[in-house]
Amino acid sequence: MRIRCREFLQLYSEYRDTTDPILAASMEDHMEECEVCRAHDRAVRFGVEILRDENIIPSPDFERRLQERLARAAYEYVEDPLPPRVAPISVTAMMFLLLLLVGVATRHHPVVTPAAAAEEPLLLAHPQAMGAPPFVAFEANR
Repeated sequence: MRIRCREFLQLYSEYRDTTDPILAASMEDHMEECEVCRAHDRAVRFGVEILRDENIIPSPDFERRLQERLARAAYEYVEDPLPPRVAPISVTAMMFLLLLLVGVATRHHPVVTPAAAAEEPLLLAHPQAMGAPPFVAFEANR
């Protein structure tokens, strides 16, 4: 199963809490490719190691503030940002214009030969080959 960063973040807690080998393999494959998610994993692991240290003594009102934050978080659903989307009608219009431009650009236009090109050019002299230098002479056109 190939996952993206958004799915990685959504599945991260499940990955840390369960022993599902398929999920673990997918998450680890993603972390091999993605530095951002790898950094997220390092930060969480570091935080968990610090919290496991027995020398940490929370402040007296820590439990109360934590419970308040958890209660607020249950109601504060933050939707993942979605990439900008283009309306289908806009895409259709752009494709139509593109095809129209390609059609106009590739349309066969007949080649019109100018009248002057249809006549043979006027020569003032004809070249004549000679057996000795200068090897070429020009004879006047009559």
